[in-house]
Amino acid sequence: MIERVKSILGLGKGDVDPVALRPESSPTPKKEGEDKWMEVQRLLVAMPDEEREALMAENRSDCICPTCPSYGEPSAEKSEALFCCEGKSQSIGVVVDCLCSGCEVAERMGMEHSRYCMSGNEREQRGL
Repeated sequence: MIERVKSILGLGKGDVDPVALRPESSPTPKKEGEDKWMEVQRLLVAMPDEEREALMAENRSDCICPTCPSYGEPSAEKSEALFCCEGKSQSIGVVVDCLCSGCEVAERMGMEHSRYCMSGNEREQRGL
């Protein structure tokens, strides 16, 4: 994921000033022991809006939330997804079973929590 984000940013091609990715330039400066999720967040902040939106669209298409037993019966009216990034569900009332730990989006984004539909996105669960 990190290499993909760096590739999208055009690092090494002169398209983006790498200074923008330095921890001191980020709203969330790199701290000792920064994990993958925090690094991804810093890179996302530096990414142009249209590239970030394209990456999030890809994440949405890979999202397994709509297949989760907690989501209930899949239907066209249910458009919620990507709870790990977007936050709690407005329609799920109870966690029946949780698939978050097997989600490739959560893994490639460096997320460590689960039950995003009820507990909030990664940022919320980290208390940030």
